[in-house]
Amino acid sequence: MKHIVKMLRENGAKQVHIGIASPMVVNTCHWGVDIPTKEELICATKTVEEIREILNADSLNFITLENLLASLGEKGKNYCFHCFIKD
Repeated sequence: MKHIVKMLRENGAKQVHIGIASPMVVNTCHWGVDIPTKEELICATKTVEEIREILNADSLNFITLENLLASLGEKGKNYCFHCFIKD
């Protein structure tokens, strides 16, 4: 993402706003999905503002877990969300 922001700015973008359609991944997966360690997950170790600065973006937003669950409705009860919850 950092390289994309840089490329956009080099090509004339005056502002770059990033919207992520996922909550912040802050935890490993106890079901075996290949997710890096917590130390390697940027969202587990940095704030949104710190990540925004690293990316050199004007804004950075993630969907909240609550909004994701609301969008899934009843189907959301069938999924695991452990990777989005700090423990």
